[in-house]
Formats: sequence, structure tokens, C-alpha cells
Amino acid sequence: MSAEQWQADTGNRVLALDDSREVLALVMHVARKVGYLARGAHTVEEFTRVYAEFKPTLVLLDIVIGEDDAMPVLDFIGAQPGNVPIILMSGHDGRIMGSVQVLAQARGLNVVGAVHKQTGFDKFERLMLKQYRSPQAHQYG
Repeated sequence: MSAEQWQADTGNRVLALDDSREVLALVMHVARKVGYLARGAHTVEEFTRVYAEFKPTLVLLDIVIGEDDAMPVLDFIGAQPGNVPIILMSGHDGRIMGSVQVLAQARGLNVVGAVHKQTGFDKFERLMLKQYRSPQAHQYG
């Protein structure tokens, strides 16, 4: 059995949205290392399409996607069934990320953390591990 098949069997699926191909590749590498089946998107349109078919159990979301901010994506996630955990990412000032986090939580979204892209990949890995559920939890819970 391949590593990807094993990862799919765990039920832990992460969908990441970032307009930087380099950052997205690094994020997906860390996600797979932790044990998630990982998919990535570079645009909001791609994200919404993949979300519907992939049914992520965790979302990693850049708060600035090209010229757009993350609020339409957060609104989309909020309209989906379940309350998928969200980790926000940004290369911008921490105050901006804090504001987005407050707005998302005020809308009832399950923001479990925020990571600064330039310095936070250890924190990112810890947050992902915290959200990871054993295969048995998916089978029975």
C-alpha cells in the first residue's frame, strides 16, 4: 500500500489555498509529513471546486489571494455543512491576520490558529497535529 493510500485511509484531508506555488508546495509537504492527504488550490475558484469534491477535514487559508482577501472564501466555508477547522496563513503584518481571525470567529467559523508564513512552519505543523484524528475516530465517531 502506498503512503498516499494510507493517508487517504486516515480520513484526515487538508485543503490549502495560497497563490504562491512555492508556499503551497511547502505547506502540502508539511501536511503529508504529518499524515494528511493534501490538496492545494491557487485560486478561489479552484478552492471552491476542490472543496466540494475533496471534503476537507482541515483548511489552510492564505488571507490574501492575489488581489483578493480571504473573506469570500471564509463565507463559502461558513455556508458548507460541518464546522471544518481553519488555520489562517499570511506573510503580512500580524495585526491584519488578527483582524481576519476575529472577523471569521465572529461569523461562527472554527479558526484554530494563525501562522506567519516566514516564521511559523513549526507552529503550523503543531496546529495540524492538534487537529489530526486517528483513523478509529473517523470510523466510530
